[in-house]
Amino acid sequence: DNRELFRQGEYLPLEVIGEKSDSVCAYVRREGHREIIIAVPRFLTKCVDTDEPPLGLIWRDTSLVIPFFNYGTRLQNIFTGDTMITKYQGDRISVPVAEIFAHFPVAMMERIE
Repeated sequence: DNRELFRQGEYLPLEVIGEKSDSVCAYVRREGHREIIIAVPRFLTKCVDTDEPPLGLIWRDTSLVIPFFNYGTRLQNIFTGDTMITKYQGDRISVPVAEIFAHFPVAMMERIE
């Protein structure tokens, strides 16, 4: 469904802030008014115990900064159907990684109206 966006769209790395910021890799592919955000965990041995999945609250205060969206923008994870809403973390528009990885440790998100 998103082939052209990934082939032709602009690639922009996204900033991750918070305690476990070095354990998340995230970027957006953007073309025109369409964006797809990808977020994946990395360096998981630094984040979780061996019996603990990399989901939910283990991400603590870590957030994905999305500077081109407004406060209150709704996003949906294409894999899980989970919906998130952008918030302020300090003066930045962001989404908590605990919400992004609430039920599945990889996310592909798009803006929904």
